[in-house]
Amino acid sequence: MRRHSAWIRFCLSGVFFTTLGPSLLWLSYPLGAFVAVGISEILAHSLRFVSFRWFVFPASKGYKVTAIRYILSAVPISLANLLAVALLRNQLDRTTLSFSVALISVSMGFLWSRFVYTLPKFH
Repeated sequence: MRRHSAWIRFCLSGVFFTTLGPSLLWLSYPLGAFVAVGISEILAHSLRFVSFRWFVFPASKGYKVTAIRYILSAVPISLANLLAVALLRNQLDRTTLSFSVALISVSMGFLWSRFVYTLPKFH
């Protein structure tokens, strides 16, 4: 049951952050592609950390969400999003680029986060 519960919490969080991050990217895109990805990543990940710590992977369920673990879980996703923006910003319109970033985040998110938050002896 624990696995299903974590999956449901992650999916609910994923729906919210999969909408929030690309929306922030789309809204801030007129400031420039790299500024937009910076704004969306910083704001979305700040809120996502709080969500992961208290809702998605709570300590009461045996997970260990710390700032270091969160950074470890977020960096690959953020780097992939930055790389996607760098490679695709001149080929895709901002809406398609925002959807592409959302797909990257979703495809990497759950498995990597689940692995990072269940690592023993890693602060």
